[in-house]
Amino acid sequence: MNNQAPLRDQVQMNGIIRPSEREEMRLLNRPTTEAPGPDLNISPDQVQKDIDELDSINQKQEERIHKLETKALQFTNLYFVFQGVILTSISSPTHVKCHHWYVPFILSLIAALFNVVSLLGTLKKYLRYKEELDQNHEDFEEMKRDRITRAQVNKRQKPDPYKQWMRWVFYYAGIVLIVGFSVVILYGCRALLCTTEPSRG
Repeated sequence: MNNQAPLRDQVQMNGIIRPSEREEMRLLNRPTTEAPGPDLNISPDQVQKDIDELDSINQKQEERIHKLETKALQFTNLYFVFQGVILTSISSPTHVKCHHWYVPFILSLIAALFNVVSLLGTLKKYLRYKEELDQNHEDFEEMKRDRITRAQVNKRQKPDPYKQWMRWVFYYAGIVLIVGFSVVILYGCRALLCTTEPSRG
């Protein structure tokens, strides 16, 4: 460190920097820390093996997500069909009287509770799998770019927070839609029966 200051002063006083002095100045002004590179003790085969394993994990995760999407759609479709059958049965001429309104009400309520609970569990699992997949994709890209193993991924790049936020927005919007639809059907179980009964004679 004592030899660096005189060298800089001498170069500045002379005003002329020779090629060798330029190289010395470049070495003196070089940053003391550099970005860590790949560990030389780890073979390229090990790096490629970790990359291939993570790629396989991502593919399996995408299959799980696809199954959860299909499951959520099936729950929703069956629920709407079942509630539609109840709504049709009480809105058409039938032997069900106003004082028996609780029968379709209870059936609709059971279907609503079962669907909401099942849908909540499925969608939460879907969101968790999607977040894990996003993180795996970030790790995968970093491993391919820097040629490192997954154990060497120290500072993990976080996935896009906006994308995660939008998923939660759609999640709560879907739950509100299902609950609102259920409330309308439950109200209709009594309102349709008791308002149409006098006209049936």
